[in-house]
Amino acid sequence: MTTYGSAIYRDHVPERSAPCVTKLEEAGYVAVTKEFVKRKPRTTARITPEGRSAFLAHVDHRALEARQVNG
Repeated sequence: MTTYGSAIYRDHVPERSAPCVTKLEEAGYVAVTKEFVKRKPRTTARITPEGRSAFLAHVDHRALEARQVNG
């Protein structure tokens, strides 16, 4: 449920996932499940093994860049 940080939208149910979530899902980096719990929709995104590997590679790359810049 997306509330946009406001109680006014507490019952808002998005029609689709955010574009960034869709791209991660299409890349196989997250697994998204949608279900109803007590008649309310629930969307859950979990990182996949491929997503974890890609994230850790990204972190390693950024650390290498930081070391090169900072000497």
